[in-house]
Amino acid sequence: MENTLKTSSKMMITDCRSYEKDWTMNFVIEYITWKPSWKTFIWKDWKEKNELKKSFENLFVTRSELPQIFDKKSDEEICQVLKWKSLVRATILVD
Repeated sequence: MENTLKTSSKMMITDCRSYEKDWTMNFVIEYITWKPSWKTFIWKDWKEKNELKKSFENLFVTRSELPQIFDKKSDEEICQVLKWKSLVRATILVD
C-alpha cells in the first residue's frame, strides 16, 4: 500500500488566540487564503483569469491536536510561536 499526495498548500498564520471550553484549552488560528473574485484580467498568453483576493479563515484546534513540542509551553507562548509561520494543509490518498 502506498500513500500519494494529492494536493498541498501553504497559508500564512496571522493570528492565534486561546480560549477554554468544556474544561479543555482550544486555539483559534487565523490564516490567509487566496480566493477567486468576480474580477478577471487577461494573462500573458491572452487567456482570461480570475483575480485573486485575500481572505482570512479560522482553524479551530484543541491543545491535544498540536504537536508534542508544545506540551510544556504556555498558551501565550504557543500563540507567539505560531504567529507568522506557515500552515501546511495536505490531502493524501490512501490506497
